[in-house]
Amino acid sequence: VFAEFVELRPALAENVDDSLDLSQIIRKLVGALNDPVNVGGSMVGVTASLGVSTFPEAGDTPETLLRRANRAMFEAKLDAELRDPARAGAPLRLSLDLRVQRAMADVLREGMERYTAKGAAGVLMDARTGEVLSLVSLPDFDPNDRPIPFGDVKAADFPTFNRAAQGLYELGSTFKIFTAALMVEEGLANADTMVDTKGPMHWRRFKISDSHAMPARMTMRDVIVESSNVGTARLALMAGGVRQKDLLGRLGLLDPLPVELSEAGRAAPLYPSNWSEISVITISYGHGLSASPLHLASAYATMVNGGLRVAPTLLAGAQPPSEEARVISEETSLAMRDMLRG
Repeated sequence: VFAEFVELRPALAENVDDSLDLSQIIRKLVGALNDPVNVGGSMVGVTASLGVSTFPEAGDTPETLLRRANRAMFEAKLDAELRDPARAGAPLRLSLDLRVQRAMADVLREGMERYTAKGAAGVLMDARTGEVLSLVSLPDFDPNDRPIPFGDVKAADFPTFNRAAQGLYELGSTFKIFTAALMVEEGLANADTMVDTKGPMHWRRFKISDSHAMPARMTMRDVIVESSNVGTARLALMAGGVRQKDLLGRLGLLDPLPVELSEAGRAAPLYPSNWSEISVITISYGHGLSASPLHLASAYATMVNGGLRVAPTLLAGAQPPSEEARVISEETSLAMRDMLRG
């Protein structure tokens, strides 16, 4: 998980007043990001880095807290909340499950080694609330020994780059379910509607084909199950670009995500200024529009949770969205769950 990280000078531990409240110490440390502050008579300096950490636990003393503060995670976007005197003593609980985080990292690392990949990313989200249970970007790094960019290394290839929330990619066939949802929501087709999948499909100077042989006609369900580019493209053209762009926008796939990660705010999806017919075709199967894996997880949550758009969050305790967040109907969401199960 990539977030702002506080690194303390170890020698300060012995100089902290044991009478200080732990929450007061944490809040003073947060304030020290900009200037050194007085904590129990000592001037505490803090440096910014990246990393993962914990917050005060039962039984902590100022000394043990300072020893553990190398793992103290907080996010720049939460700065105002952490400084708020009205919240003094209130815990800040994260939604992340460290067990899931470790398992996710192990699986992704194994996949990187197997396919000699440059990097990997994974997101696990509670579809009902948007709580992120795991968010991993590889390669990662030791926040106590943060690597420094050198030479001509691209930012996106460096370990400090958050591929899960910051990286923008053409996400391919994962987008096809959005075309199916659009057709059902607009009453243009259902799971059993027959679709022309005879290929290759020619559109002006472009040729759209499938990765393997497909029947000349398939149900929309099979278009999704078999991942037909040709069938998805023809469905998208039936719906049209205006409706396609509108749905993707309401799913949050055209704007940065409001998650508690500063780098995510800079991850604005890339898409054509002219949403032409060829854009309708290619975007229907995930090309011509680049978004982050976290964007995709959030959009899929909406597809399967009953149709309500969730805001991804790293904070525990998020509640399911209200009816005002509806993007697709419950019936459409149910149909998408059925299709995704194959």
